[in-house]
Amino acid sequence: MRGFGYPHGDDEAEQPVELREVTLLCDVEDLRRLAVFIHEAIAACDAAPPSVPRAWHLHLRDRDARWSEQEVDVILQMKP
Repeated sequence: MRGFGYPHGDDEAEQPVELREVTLLCDVEDLRRLAVFIHEAIAACDAAPPSVPRAWHLHLRDRDARWSEQEVDVILQMKP
């Protein structure tokens, strides 16, 4: 597993910065939302036929109706 990120407010950044550690400041409800998101990603992997390339990514913002622009967008990207 590797972590990447963009500086807050840097909308012009083209390449993410590789991070050594990632801290998510969250409460129990945030953890539940992340768990649902991760379970959906696992289900998508399990449902994909073997012929489909597994290099894809999912955004929390696209999967969670409660996500707001004040929150971080968690992106899960499958290794190719």
